[in-house]
Amino acid sequence: MKKQLWTAGFTLVQQIGNYGALAIICLVSYDLYLEGKVTVGDITQYIFYCQTLIFQFLIMSFVIGNVLGVKGVNDALAKI
Repeated sequence: MKKQLWTAGFTLVQQIGNYGALAIICLVSYDLYLEGKVTVGDITQYIFYCQTLIFQFLIMSFVIGNVLGVKGVNDALAKI
């Protein structure tokens, strides 16, 4: 149960941070678009990059969860 709580907590914090940053990027890029400093393609490319980065962090959170699970199993086996 402890592993699931750590994994869920890490994923929650990570998703709030990543999607919050993405929302801020969308708001700022909208102003830049209206001023003519960026194009829709630039914004789309950066949002795609951010989505890829979010997916990589999601994979990292599952890896950390699995490492914690292996550590828990090793501790349980050491007690035996």
